[in-house]
Amino acid sequence: MILEAKNGVRGRVVDLDTGKSIPKVRFLNTDTGYIEAWRTDGQGNILKNEVGELQWYAAKGRFKFIEAVTRSVSINMGAEKCAKCTSPLTLLGDDLCPSCRAKDRGQKNPMISTVITPQFDKRCHCGALANYSVGDEVEVTPEVDGKQLYSRGATVGRHYYCAKHYKPPRLLDSKGEVIQELESNRP
Repeated sequence: MILEAKNGVRGRVVDLDTGKSIPKVRFLNTDTGYIEAWRTDGQGNILKNEVGELQWYAAKGRFKFIEAVTRSVSINMGAEKCAKCTSPLTLLGDDLCPSCRAKDRGQKNPMISTVITPQFDKRCHCGALANYSVGDEVEVTPEVDGKQLYSRGATVGRHYYCAKHYKPPRLLDSKGEVIQELESNRP
C-alpha cells in the first residue's frame, strides 16, 4: 500500500525493528518497505540546507502505519436563545435559560432582582455580617467562534457566609442539584 502525506493520509509510522515512531513521514510503501521522511531536529522541526530547502531522506525497512483516529466530540448543544425570554445563555440540550427553567419548576429565580442592595449589609444564615459572597454556577451552551467552542457558565444563585460558616462555590446541573463543590482560594 502506498501512503502519501500530500494526499491527506494522517497517522503514525513505526519502525518495527526499533519500535520507535518516525516523525514527519512524507511517503511510505508498506509492500516494499520504502520510506521518505523529513529530517528533523530534537524538537521535531524540519531541517533546511544552506540554500533554505527542506531536507529529507529515504530508507528501506520494516514499517507499520497506524492510522490517526479522528474523534468527533458530541456536545448536546442548547438552543441559540431561550424560548421564553430570548436570553443567549441556554442550558445544555435545552431551549430554556437557567432562570426560565427555575420558574418552570416553581423555584425562586435568583438571577432576577429588582432591588439593588449593597454588599456590606448581607448576612450569613447565622445572622452575622457576611465576609464572603459565593455563587452557584450552571453550565450553559458553549459559544461557537468559528471552529472553536468556548465553555460558558451562568450564576444562578448567591450565598453569603461569615468566616465560621463559609462553604465553597458549587457547580449545579440543570435540575439544580450539586454536581461538584469547586475549589476555593479563600484567604
